Amino acid sequence: MLVRTLTNLLFLLSLLLSAGVRGQTAPHLFTQYKFHRLNEANGLTNNIVTDIVQDSLGQIWVGTEEGLFRYQGTKFQPFLKDREDTNTLPNNYVWKLFVDEQNNIWTMTDNGVGMYSYQTDCIRRFMPEQLVGGVTSMARAPDGTLYFGRYEGGIWQVRDGQARLLPLFDPVSQQNMNGLGVLHMSIAQNTLWAVVSERGLLSIDLATERVRYLSAQEICGQERLKVFDLYVDAEARVWLGSNAGVFRSDPSPTGAGAFRPVLTDALPPDDYLSICLDNTDQLWVGSRQHGVYAFRQQPEGTYRPSEHFAPSFGDDGISHRTISKIFQDDEGLFWLGTHNGGVNVFNPEGELVRFLTYQFYNPASLSYQNVWGMCEVGDGTIWVGTDGKGINRLDPKTGVVDRHFLPDLQDKAILCLMEDSRSRVWIGTYANGVYLYDRRSDRLSTFRVGSEHTQLQVNDIRAFFETPSGKVYVGTNQDGLYTFEEETGRLVQVVGSAGLDIRAITSTRDQQLWLGTYGQGLLHYDERRGSFTNHHWAQHDEFAKEVIFDIYRDGSTLWLGTRHHGLLAFDTQTLTYTHFADVKRINESAISGVTKDALGNLWITTNTEVIAFDPVQRRVFPFSSNGNFQTGHANYGSIFRADAGFVVVGGINGMNLFYPEQLFQTEVTRNVVFNELKILNKTANAVNSDVFPAGKSIFLTDRVMLDHKDNIFSIGFSIPGFNVSKQNEVAYRLEGYETEWQYGANDAATTYRNVPPGHYTFQVKNLQTDTLTRQLAIAIAPPFWRTWQAYGLYALVLALLIWWFNRFMHSRIILKQKLAFEKELREKEHHVMQEKLRFYTNFSHELKTPLTLIQGPVNDLARTIEDPDQRQYLQLIQKNTRILLKFIERMLEFRKLEMNKTILNVGRHNLTILAQEEAERFAYLAKEKRIKFGFYCESELHAWVDLEKMQIILSNLLSNAIKFTGEGKAIHFGIAQHQEQLVIEVKDDGVGIEATEVKNIFSPFYQASNSVGAGGTGIGLALCKSLVELHGGTITVRSQAGKGTQFRVQLPLGKDHLLEKPHVRFVVTDAETQEAPRWADSEQQLAADESAVNDQVMLVVDDNQDILTYVHSLFKGEFRVITAENGKEALEKATHHIPDLIISDMMMPEMDGIALSKALKENMATSHIPIILLTAKNSNQAKIDGFEIGVDDYITKPFHSELLLARVKNILNKRKLLELKYGVNELMDPATRQGSREEDFVLQVEAAILGMLEKGTFEVPELCREMGMSQTSLYRKIKSIAGVSTQLFIRKIKVKRAAQLMLQGQGTITEIAYALDFADLKYFRKCFKEQYQMTPSEFIAAHPTAAPPQDDLMQAFLDVKK
Repeated sequence: MLVRTLTNLLFLLSLLLSAGVRGQTAPHLFTQYKFHRLNEANGLTNNIVTDIVQDSLGQIWVGTEEGLFRYQGTKFQPFLKDREDTNTLPNNYVWKLFVDEQNNIWTMTDNGVGMYSYQTDCIRRFMPEQLVGGVTSMARAPDGTLYFGRYEGGIWQVRDGQARLLPLFDPVSQQNMNGLGVLHMSIAQNTLWAVVSERGLLSIDLATERVRYLSAQEICGQERLKVFDLYVDAEARVWLGSNAGVFRSDPSPTGAGAFRPVLTDALPPDDYLSICLDNTDQLWVGSRQHGVYAFRQQPEGTYRPSEHFAPSFGDDGISHRTISKIFQDDEGLFWLGTHNGGVNVFNPEGELVRFLTYQFYNPASLSYQNVWGMCEVGDGTIWVGTDGKGINRLDPKTGVVDRHFLPDLQDKAILCLMEDSRSRVWIGTYANGVYLYDRRSDRLSTFRVGSEHTQLQVNDIRAFFETPSGKVYVGTNQDGLYTFEEETGRLVQVVGSAGLDIRAITSTRDQQLWLGTYGQGLLHYDERRGSFTNHHWAQHDEFAKEVIFDIYRDGSTLWLGTRHHGLLAFDTQTLTYTHFADVKRINESAISGVTKDALGNLWITTNTEVIAFDPVQRRVFPFSSNGNFQTGHANYGSIFRADAGFVVVGGINGMNLFYPEQLFQTEVTRNVVFNELKILNKTANAVNSDVFPAGKSIFLTDRVMLDHKDNIFSIGFSIPGFNVSKQNEVAYRLEGYETEWQYGANDAATTYRNVPPGHYTFQVKNLQTDTLTRQLAIAIAPPFWRTWQAYGLYALVLALLIWWFNRFMHSRIILKQKLAFEKELREKEHHVMQEKLRFYTNFSHELKTPLTLIQGPVNDLARTIEDPDQRQYLQLIQKNTRILLKFIERMLEFRKLEMNKTILNVGRHNLTILAQEEAERFAYLAKEKRIKFGFYCESELHAWVDLEKMQIILSNLLSNAIKFTGEGKAIHFGIAQHQEQLVIEVKDDGVGIEATEVKNIFSPFYQASNSVGAGGTGIGLALCKSLVELHGGTITVRSQAGKGTQFRVQLPLGKDHLLEKPHVRFVVTDAETQEAPRWADSEQQLAADESAVNDQVMLVVDDNQDILTYVHSLFKGEFRVITAENGKEALEKATHHIPDLIISDMMMPEMDGIALSKALKENMATSHIPIILLTAKNSNQAKIDGFEIGVDDYITKPFHSELLLARVKNILNKRKLLELKYGVNELMDPATRQGSREEDFVLQVEAAILGMLEKGTFEVPELCREMGMSQTSLYRKIKSIAGVSTQLFIRKIKVKRAAQLMLQGQGTITEIAYALDFADLKYFRKCFKEQYQMTPSEFIAAHPTAAPPQDDLMQAFLDVKK
């Protein structure tokens, strides 16, 4: 322990002597070291460093216990083992790194050797079958032979692709070293030096492979020696760092001199892990416990200590005490690999920019980090004012800071300092006025508000200035300008300056001052005249309020640092300003300080950086915190150039000192390196991509070729080596894609998206030299469809398309002409067919009216005449009338099919009955023609069909069979179920159909050639086909001329195929029960004047007088019949007479039956009247339209009188049921109404009656006015709906309301009777008993439970009555 302490003291003594010598020859500024720490924040995920090397591109490689890392400007790129990728490290534990002449980086790992090649940009394992296990070291002979040291023992020699183990036997000492681990190797003068375990050192002559063993005893005098580093210098001397100190051999003719210890008196006992001789022959030694030592060789060959760097919290010391590797790069920077502290990088010459600040662990640092007022005094020291911790005194030659200087000011905020010509230092504070320190007498004086020798009104002092004549001026914050009177020793305010906020003062000649103010711009003060003059640089209110933080006088030019307009130049002779609007970096920044160096450059401080500005060339040189400048903004006016030429800058985080010339002398020594190309976010290299030229990666190539799909890519680039402390920012752009340069980085990865095909150049330039440093040509190939081959193909295809189009258009014109002709022909045929149909339809419609007038009277006569002969004639008339009607109905049905207006009324029917009926009917006809008629049918055969349409189909098919089958022949008619199909077959042995005519047999109006004379219209089979297809079925025909014809109809049995079809309507097939017989009300009429209108009235409407006469004759015994000849006349008579029933024709002039029915149903007075329409149209759509507006029934012309009488009787019976409904003893509930017009009317009348009862007055005429009807019309409507007179209906409503109020318990019987306008209680009881068959008291007793919640209606009645 005593030995170690004495050794440390001797080292420190020698270090101080060395520093003293250096101090005598040192420049004016002290040397400051800064250790830049690289660790996890920079991507170095493992901080135990085993080796550091540099390749020929300048890239630094770091080996660690967990991976290999390449430093790329500001961050590390990792190379780690990946089990799924063979092009990665063999093992993550790296023993040693080696760079060969081809710039390949060899990595010795714990499981083999990996070799990184810039040609492939990946690591490949070297001889993985032979070099296995831990490989600790590597050496390369001049002839290219490789040597690898094995941790398990032995040395591999690799020559011409063959590997073998060297024999390690020393014939002199008879020692065999083949089984001992080799830890370090190096080659010097054709000799391979190798450290073997802890046993010593091997020297192998590469020419003869002669082995010489130097034991640990021979080297250090001990049995064991742990050698941590083997270093061979340029003079072939071998250095060993070990646990026993540092040893060095002197070269001998045999290449193996004796080893001797060195630095024994200068180094404490420790493990010395790394040795390095720098480019100035200074020796650097890294230790395990004591950091790093530096020794400078003396002329006599000895080494004197020069530096010792120990661990420190800040960057002024190393990050860890254990230095495992010392490496100096080709720019002279040292890279220190530590054991758990990452990598430290520093400049052995010291930082160009010195940085001082407060360090809590360093008592020799500044007392506070915020530096404001500063000045250089006569003894060469720099006085440093802080914002709250007084003044520090800095010796710029040694860097020593005196914190405890002037203890009276140690808690003061110092804003400005100045030494005058009398060696007095003027000190301006923020809140304590002015201090004046006389360096000669060591006397401190004070001037503050209230002091005896001052007129100060504020203690905030911002500026000092001494004129050439020795007069001192003081600028204050908002208290103007003061001057110091030497005779009286007083501070006196300059007249006219009160209120000014002065931040800077200078003069161009004696008695002419220039003041920079806060808020009033630049002021000129003429001391002789005692006047102040404003000099605004533009006539605008904005510029009149300019803030000037600093002024630097350069001859007759004043350089002004302003807040809002950057740097301004003011010519005091011409009184004009120069504004550097084109220099954005100083035009858009707030300038806090200005000074000038010996080269003519202005040094400017802003909120973010320090800038050098060449005013002649208008060039800007920015210096950021990368160059050791402090972060944050500089304080106002805190910059000056010392007499020795260095510049001092104060800011919120400390102060900087530097020689401007040194910053401009720094040259960029390396070009930019492209280090990564990502395509679609995947890294591309020579192994996994073919975008590079053969044998080149992104590092070596000057061009890449991308596919059109690769239009999203990024390019990574950096400046090799360590660049944090260098001002070598770059800009980049993709020429051809963008025109503007992108700024702000010395390494970056820029991404471009959706770049179109074309040729581009990615360029990087250095901002300091404004020259291009690297370019990369990028070609993006167009897709195949945009190549010249594709364009040629397009032209060929286009020509073919034009030829084909011309040919197509020519054939199209011919085809269009043919189609036009065919269309015209078909239109003519269609027109002819439509005319035929229209003629037949209109003619059939016209026939229906006379047939009606024939059929009706004939039927009546047939019932009354008993003469057999006359009855025979009448039956003949009836038969032929029915035949005519049959043809007419068929024609009208076919017309509806043609116009797509046929509606199927589908129900589930038993077709067995229909088939039997048709078979019986046509069997009689077949018997008359002596034709055999066969019929077969399954029992109970049900299907979903329209029964009427099925009858038409069967009738047509059987009729045709009878018609075209001769005497003695046979007809077979059958209907059956086959699977899920209904099958109908009609087969005859008749004349048959020609084969050429079969295809037209279902065409409208088509008749076969052999049917001439057989009669018919040619629409029967067409009608059948249409009806079958409407049912979703098919009809087929097989025929042979002379042998007969077979028709087959197939229909689906179910109804699923008919669902959601627009032409299908499903109907109920069960017969409706007849209504109850007419119910008559025996209620006597209450008013005598109403008896005349109580008879039943019928209105008959038709434009045919015969129809009117005929219907009148049918009903004249039961009704008072009124007639009208058109709808307009009928509407007027219906409104006037209010008939009980209306029978109207459908087709009439002026207003047809549908329009008449709609008008009647929309009128409240006539909406209740039943309407029967007579029509010759058998149209379902017309019927649907009528039913939708409220028509009660349809009767098709011609009609039977019995049918009309029965329909009228049925409607009147239903009307009586309606009377029963509204005669019940309860008021109607709107919530349960079914939406009929009669219900709406009754509800409206009930509401009107109850509403008038609430008002306390009620009369029938008022009710008529409320309903908008005459008294007669109201009477007939109420009579028709309810079966009682108006007065009786009103009385029933009142009694019903009384019963409702009783159930709700809203008053006594007397109160309720009085509220409902019953003047006599006995009369009320009589009426109540007639309606409910019990007295009110009995009614209340029969309903003991309460009804719905009570309302306030009873109270409202009583209130009205009162």
